[in-house]
Amino acid sequence: MPSYTAMDSSLLKSQVVKAYSSTGVYLGVIADAPYLTGFTEAVNAATTSITVNLPRHIDAYDGANMPGTQNTVVLGNVWKWYLYGPGLPTNGLMRYQGVVDTIRPHIDEGGGESVDVTITPYSQILGDQAVIGPLNYGTAGNPLTYVDSGTMFSGVLSATDPDTGSPYMYPFTLDGTNPATVGIAVQSSFQNQTLLSELTTILLLSPANYFFRMNDTALTITYNQFPVAPNHFLKLGQHITSMEYAVDNVPRKNMILVQGKGVSAKAVGASVATIGKRSYFKSDNRITDVITAQTLANGLLAFYDRSQIRTKIKIPDYRGDARPGIGYDIESFKVGQTVTILDTKAPPIATGTSSPPWGQFTWGSSKWGISPSTPSLWGTFTWGQSNWGFGVGAIFNVTVPIVAINYLYHSVELEIGFRQPSTNRSVFNLESKFSDATLVS
Repeated sequence: MPSYTAMDSSLLKSQVVKAYSSTGVYLGVIADAPYLTGFTEAVNAATTSITVNLPRHIDAYDGANMPGTQNTVVLGNVWKWYLYGPGLPTNGLMRYQGVVDTIRPHIDEGGGESVDVTITPYSQILGDQAVIGPLNYGTAGNPLTYVDSGTMFSGVLSATDPDTGSPYMYPFTLDGTNPATVGIAVQSSFQNQTLLSELTTILLLSPANYFFRMNDTALTITYNQFPVAPNHFLKLGQHITSMEYAVDNVPRKNMILVQGKGVSAKAVGASVATIGKRSYFKSDNRITDVITAQTLANGLLAFYDRSQIRTKIKIPDYRGDARPGIGYDIESFKVGQTVTILDTKAPPIATGTSSPPWGQFTWGSSKWGISPSTPSLWGTFTWGQSNWGFGVGAIFNVTVPIVAINYLYHSVELEIGFRQPSTNRSVFNLESKFSDATLVS
């Protein structure tokens, strides 16, 4: 039997990194770029930056005005990673793109020369876009003027930036599958805020099972429900090589208080009776409508009153794996999709029977079905109210969303379930809501 290494997968999966000027002129190929790895995509978030190391001389790294240069390593250039292999388009799958934001040539103690290049994806740049406004949706105290939060989402993104004459979301466009309305009408206004703050505010005013995704390669923005039917079925031992599971109640909040200008609202979770009162207070004088204040309080409760679920699974790419049938098409995963993990050690449920009621699963004794046709518990789950984390078995054979993807070229690490927001600049921070800019008096 021949031996295999990770490098052998390059025979089945390869990459080409192409450099373009800021105006879209093709400049050349970055032939010495390392494998695309180490970036993270997250639901309701921007894609993270990557830094690549090129083994080049510090005074001849193909920068601007260097001898014989193609000007590929120049601030403001756009680099695009294309992948080739089985099941991928013949002209390549663009998996990552971004703007050259930092160039750092250096010499190490041994005399080795190289240059680090940091690539910033468009979604990070978009998230920091300042929206001066005002953008007003509805009149406080007049429900007949309230605006659906789906209309609000597309309206904010499509509004014209007075400084550029283009929509605020440029160069992104709206995903054609986005719903026009989502069924919740409220009053809200936006002024002197970043675009990311506005989007997360609207998300909290939307139904609790909605999300948005920044599609950096297609340059589109998806705003939709998490799919009820799973997009992917994953089996332990065949698709998943490792798993880490944790449930955390520390950041949980079940008493939400929202104070606006002359209005206030409260939302209380049922978990107060079991884990005690854990308060979250939000004060902002830009909130002037009581229904909007209550909708926001309900949205905060739906997000915070649940155990923080952190389930991480590692999935190898089937392209290049030496063992037939092992691995998965990792290029098909998108945040906001849903997955079902199948415990292949459990026997299938007999025809005509259903899964045991949620919360009555006994780890190590209860039996769950492994067939994709097995009824899931999704239809009985109430977003923001039902409880997660009755034991490790709670993650199997139920439909859960992909909230983050850590891309490693030969594999991906998926974070599934729900997680609390990050304070990192690169994500759409649900803490920011109204508080990141000057308040309107």
